[in-house]
Amino acid sequence: MPAPPGSQDPPIAVPDARRERRLREAVVARVRKDGFLRFDEFLAIVLHDPSDGYYAGDREVVGRRGDFKTAPEAHPLFGATWATFVQATWERLGRPAELPLVELGPGRGYLLEGLLDELLRRGHPAERFPVHLVDVRRPRSGPLADPSGVLVPLRWSRSVEDLPSFSQAVVLANEFFDALPFRRFRYARGTWLELGVVEDRAGGLTWGPGEPTDAATLARLPTGAPERVIYDAPLAAEATLRTLLSRVSHGSVVVSDYGDEASGLWVRHPEGSLASYHRHRAGTDPFVHLGDQDLSCWLDFSSLREAFEDAGWRTTPLRSQAEALIEAGLGERAEEWHARTGRETAEGVLAQLAVKTLLFGYPNHRVLTAVRDRPTSPGPR
Repeated sequence: MPAPPGSQDPPIAVPDARRERRLREAVVARVRKDGFLRFDEFLAIVLHDPSDGYYAGDREVVGRRGDFKTAPEAHPLFGATWATFVQATWERLGRPAELPLVELGPGRGYLLEGLLDELLRRGHPAERFPVHLVDVRRPRSGPLADPSGVLVPLRWSRSVEDLPSFSQAVVLANEFFDALPFRRFRYARGTWLELGVVEDRAGGLTWGPGEPTDAATLARLPTGAPERVIYDAPLAAEATLRTLLSRVSHGSVVVSDYGDEASGLWVRHPEGSLASYHRHRAGTDPFVHLGDQDLSCWLDFSSLREAFEDAGWRTTPLRSQAEALIEAGLGERAEEWHARTGRETAEGVLAQLAVKTLLFGYPNHRVLTAVRDRPTSPGPR
């Protein structure tokens, strides 16, 4: 059995004051140069600077000793449940000899581990599902820290743009798109004004006044927003999805993330959905702990749905993570787990607790799935 997630976590990273100072100086320099820094450009510095950004280096960010946990960290049952999704795609595509799996943002590899274990248990040969992983960094702990034990072929890419093209594939994206840089807008007097970063009188960083939005960007933003609402626009997420779909001709995609339709975001987050995570504590201030806290926003699933449909993919109604897992057979996977381990053993009890966590511990997570089948040949006239 796999070791419990977190059992081999690295030591908690010590905040680096020099790194934060360098990032702050880099941001201030950009602000002073242009007078106004778009928020996605700010995020590109503090999250993705190759030397000092949050995702730079080898500091572990996920897990008990990081800043946040994701559902796959709860138990292998999460990944095992999504095996039903892979199995259904494989059968729908005619049971091909090879069906690549693409995971965006695999983290430490617990989703992949549970998924592959379940597929192998169902009798699939390991070589049937070659794996392509998209991440800017390799983990220091977990199954992917030493992938020598993974029986399937692995190929790493740093971005979706680096992926090869696939005639068919299954794509899994759990808490990936929310981590991409996003832009921030306020709706005022019938139009969107862009919010960014400026320098205050004391030399600190703060939100700047709304700037007029160019016509090309306005065309990508939703309409009908309430007055004064703030919208965190995942334009990079939408663009990344469109790039992904240009590389995958047929198959299935599942996006699991926290978010809502655009109208739901305006009701639930009229002041924006920006969230920071530092040592498992949530906040809303992006201008502290530079390089040492995660920054993300709720996904606008309406924009992702539009990207899917524009590319000819069929989407399902948006569901809660609990609904999607139940539909995919979480209960059955849990019963099979208990049959192997015993319900009253330590492993059995942990599985029961994990099921409750997966069903009730992620109330804001939604799941959107999309499929695109090969066109059927016309029958004889």
